[in-house]
Amino acid sequence: MYGNVVADIPWHIKLSPKIKYYYSLRRVMTRIKRAFIMRGVSGSGKSTIAEMLAADDDSMIFSTDQYFMVDGKYVFDPTKLKENHAKNLQAWIDAVENELYATVVCDNTNTTDWELRLYRETAEDNGYQVIYVAIEPDFDKLDEYHARNTHGVPKEVIKAQMERLADELDPNIINE
Repeated sequence: MYGNVVADIPWHIKLSPKIKYYYSLRRVMTRIKRAFIMRGVSGSGKSTIAEMLAADDDSMIFSTDQYFMVDGKYVFDPTKLKENHAKNLQAWIDAVENELYATVVCDNTNTTDWELRLYRETAEDNGYQVIYVAIEPDFDKLDEYHARNTHGVPKEVIKAQMERLADELDPNIINE
């Protein structure tokens, strides 16, 4: 949607530098800054939706999970959870304050408001439209969430995420 506008022109048409500049300028002038904040339990489909939201080259997904990747494999270390959340938040802040991307997506569980507060505030303070994408937990699907989550999150942890998120979801803030 906000990708390279020049790519919309047939490949066989050569553009002069002046026209390329025009298209780049048009893209910048019409750039709408959006920050999507995902909310959902492990295995609910957050990352799949995040990938769809960040499908162009002017977007970036920020996920604490990326800091647990070792040689292409997810290796969860609970002793690094706080540190890795801080790294992800700092990467988000740097990108948003410097307007590196038109679309930013926070792909964490965000089961409580305090978990997403700094993401939201930073985005709002820098002129991004904040959009919550909440996947309401369905307690009948606990086994499905457990089977689908790709990081081996134990069922009891997912259940606790579901309970926290169900308590936190307020229809008024999801669509504000």
